Amino acid sequence: MSIANINIRTDSDIKSQAQQIFETLGLDITTSSSASRRSGSSSSSIVLASSALPVA
Repeated sequence: MSIANINIRTDSDIKSQAQQIFETLGLDITTSSSASRRSGSSSSSIVLASSALPVA
């Protein structure tokens, strides 16, 4: 398997919030992004909800 790099630009506040959420799940951004891509490519769908997110 070859490795490809993906660069994503995002707002620093969003990145910080994402890091905090993923840390509560025991993940880092790289691991969670990889898991999301694997899941999406195998199921042809995208999950946009998580119980770790606060309900407004």
